[in-house]
Amino acid sequence: MNRFIINIFVILQFLIMSFSYAFGHTEILIESEDLPREVVDATLNSVRSIAKLIEDQDGGEINRLRRRAYDSVMTSLAADGYFCPVVNFDVNNKGCNEKWKISIISGKRAIVSKVNLRFTGRISYSDYEDRIEKLSTSWALPVSNVFTNNDWASAKKKLLDSVTSRDFLLAKITNSEAKIDTETSEVELSLVIDSGPLVLTGEVHTHGFVKIPSSLVCRYTNYKENKPFNQDLLDDWQQYLQSTKFFSGAFITIDSMHDNLFKKNIFSGSHEDKYGLFNFDNNLTINSSQLNLSSYDNKDEVTLPVHVIVIESPLKQMVSSIGIDDGAAGLRFESVYKQNMLRDFPVTLSSGVGVDRLHKRLFVDINLLPRANGKRDSFGVLWDTSDAHGLKVTRSAFGFTRSNNGYNSIYQDKNSISYETSYQSLLAYDYIDVKHDCNFSLPTVTNTFSISRVHVDSKYNPKKGNISAMSMAIGLSLNKIIPYARIKFRSQYWWPIFNNGVATLRAEFGKIWPSNNQILIPDDFGFRIGGARSIRGYTYQSIGSQRGFAVVGASMMSVVSAEYNHYFNERFGYSYFIDLGDAFNFVNQMRLALGYGIGLRVRTPAGPLSLDLAYGYRNHDLKLHFSLGIVF
Repeated sequence: MNRFIINIFVILQFLIMSFSYAFGHTEILIESEDLPREVVDATLNSVRSIAKLIEDQDGGEINRLRRRAYDSVMTSLAADGYFCPVVNFDVNNKGCNEKWKISIISGKRAIVSKVNLRFTGRISYSDYEDRIEKLSTSWALPVSNVFTNNDWASAKKKLLDSVTSRDFLLAKITNSEAKIDTETSEVELSLVIDSGPLVLTGEVHTHGFVKIPSSLVCRYTNYKENKPFNQDLLDDWQQYLQSTKFFSGAFITIDSMHDNLFKKNIFSGSHEDKYGLFNFDNNLTINSSQLNLSSYDNKDEVTLPVHVIVIESPLKQMVSSIGIDDGAAGLRFESVYKQNMLRDFPVTLSSGVGVDRLHKRLFVDINLLPRANGKRDSFGVLWDTSDAHGLKVTRSAFGFTRSNNGYNSIYQDKNSISYETSYQSLLAYDYIDVKHDCNFSLPTVTNTFSISRVHVDSKYNPKKGNISAMSMAIGLSLNKIIPYARIKFRSQYWWPIFNNGVATLRAEFGKIWPSNNQILIPDDFGFRIGGARSIRGYTYQSIGSQRGFAVVGASMMSVVSAEYNHYFNERFGYSYFIDLGDAFNFVNQMRLALGYGIGLRVRTPAGPLSLDLAYGYRNHDLKLHFSLGIVF
């Protein structure tokens, strides 16, 4: 049976090769000793597109396609700065097949010898001399640079964008010329940009507001009329609006044809696009072909209205999910209700319930409108009960949080490093039951400040960079009037290894005071480790301070982890890892727990999905862990 299958396979291969020979194909070989590899590849791709047309043509048409292929080689080389190459195009026929051998002596590559930049319009006035000097200095294709068509187009676009992004929205290129001397391979560039009039921002018009008050837009900008146009400020304003939970889309534009289009009621109380101006997919876009910019050419200054267009999110949402925990908790259910308006106030109400075998919680949160400086305030109430490793804790709490996540365009430095901060104040009442030991009530007030530094190439699937975070907290036990404090530091680094590998190193350290009285501080203030996001090979939060038959929070914690991930493609991969750490009250009590193993990785938009099989050396036990997102 196996021999029969092999024979069939061989026959099919022979038939495929025979048909390929019968119908013909064109083999292309490009030889050059001095062309860069990327130029050879680009030339080869341009010729291949023509060679594919030969198979179904007659002799006369084939000759014409060969000439087209030769012209394509010359055009491709010219686009990369080779204007006087020597090209030999040899054709060999073998039955129905053709072989094109293209030999190229590139010659001298074109160099920019002179650049003439000229600015007309309002920007040419004396009060913009410094602006013109900066624009000229930043020209992206200066003298002595290699000239290519792509670089020339990119440099023009970059310069025009620099002009239009501030003060001169209506600027345009009125003349563009590249003079090429094929004998010397030198190129003289000439470019004229007409800035048009100075554009001032005028009255703000809002569209698309139905249930959300339009006055909300003024919260996110220090907008003033009759100020020079600045695209960065409008972009930041747009990002602020999109960051709220009230809009599924937001778009801010300057109206340069306000007399005809924008004074109409675009939405009429709905999201209907009556005039074909906007495309509400994921990004809102305006059709610039409908705007007549020439009417402003002879003016020194124009004032144009600003339009804020939004699509409101649903006011009410209900989201439910079912999952499974990798520890003893098993099946987990959670349901959250969200409402964006509360008695005509633009605040977000979130309430929910979460249940698994070891943990139950109810919460209600009120999220106030984020401020223009990036700060977000929220407060809420919580009821939570957990029962794990002999420790049962029931909590009722009221809390306030102020966070500042910022936005990339504002809160990011030149090295793409962003910072996030948060402050939390929590008033809690805990009832704690330590199995076969004691039970008691613990009212506390705790204040926590956290700061993180993020410098990675991708927030959810990093391959390079680092994240560091530090939190400091201080609190007071209200029944015994005993103060306590905690500091915790976390850091993780990523390095790309070859083409498909990523190595990561993670470290955590924490300390609380007082060191010998953990029973009088909140349970979540102490340190318990173990599980998928800590030390794999051990049950979730099973490593801590032993009290009776229960594991309670310890006063110190230290964890290090090293991992190597190798991906077969952009989605699937595997990993090797080793984790080491302990939670303890005193340094002389530290007994490091070691875990190591292998895992599977699947990249998702929310971060890597991890399935790990780990061996816990301390307990001599195998554990299966899974998680979504980076461990940090």
